[in-house]
Amino acid sequence: MYKKELQENTAQLREHSDHMRLQRIESTIFNLIETHNNSIDIIKSNAPEYKDLRGIQLLEVMFREVLIKEYGIRTYQDMKKIKIFTEYLSLVNDSKALNSYTFILHYIHNLEGVSREQKQEFMTLLYSQIPIALFSCYVILLLDDKYHLEIIESYKMWWD
Repeated sequence: MYKKELQENTAQLREHSDHMRLQRIESTIFNLIETHNNSIDIIKSNAPEYKDLRGIQLLEVMFREVLIKEYGIRTYQDMKKIKIFTEYLSLVNDSKALNSYTFILHYIHNLEGVSREQKQEFMTLLYSQIPIALFSCYVILLLDDKYHLEIIESYKMWWD
């Protein structure tokens, strides 16, 4: 009887320890996302028409209002032809945001002792915290980076 209780307690402790570890990982991911978001908040444009916009608000306006609505952009090839798109990419690329994002991708992808399903949940969490205008920019900036694109594809981090 004592041996059975000891085994049950050991199993409960192991389960509690695993749960606490996952909570620490999730907390770390949220902290990394917050750091990432801080690097987005400081993005600004020198263009007069965007002087009052910063961060994600600026990127959303450039992406949705200008690139998609005004220019009718649907493909990457269309985007490359427009001057504002170059500024859009350079704003993100020049910030620390892209490095921060790829760091989070690496962190989650390389977690040890975590199941593929749990990693998928963490990637879904990351994807849900990144606005589509920014995620689109990251994918475009990473087009020549097969390693990161494979991570994005393997976790099905695509917009519908």
